Amino acid sequence: MYNRKAYGKIICDKKLKTECPRFFTKELNGPGATTQGYVYLSNEPTCAVYFGNCHSLVDKSTKLYLLRFDLSDGLLEADWDEIQYQKVPEWKLKSYVNELQCSLLELKTCRVSFDIDFSKILTEYCLIDKNVVEIADIVKTAGRDYKYVVEHYTDAQKNFLSSLIWKRIE
Repeated sequence: MYNRKAYGKIICDKKLKTECPRFFTKELNGPGATTQGYVYLSNEPTCAVYFGNCHSLVDKSTKLYLLRFDLSDGLLEADWDEIQYQKVPEWKLKSYVNELQCSLLELKTCRVSFDIDFSKILTEYCLIDKNVVEIADIVKTAGRDYKYVVEHYTDAQKNFLSSLIWKRIE
């Protein structure tokens, strides 16, 4: 999920970059800062909206862009920034097959350590206008785990998800 300014740069470059300006830095935010050198992803759209909205609250953007593409699980890494920020206990981490599974199923986030090049990976986007969509209704279950979220989508979330119009990035 990206705001309008970042999205313009992403489209111009035709990739999501591991090295880019970050909103949440250790200097400004302390714990929960975003580690440089990764592209951060979500496996659940309302979670992506939540993080995109966090960015738009900083830069006052009213437009959000949601990106969609498939990557094999072998390319994904656990989102250690979020695991540490959310203080996932060691016993919970160990209750999963691996840290990536915990990251995806508990936090709905992961990361990759390479640029995502749209010329090599089929990528689609949709535009979300915060003047039209009530973001609070969409991100209502942001802090819950993946299974809970997808099994308990609210009517507003279901309507939002079914209304998304995806366009291919050429």
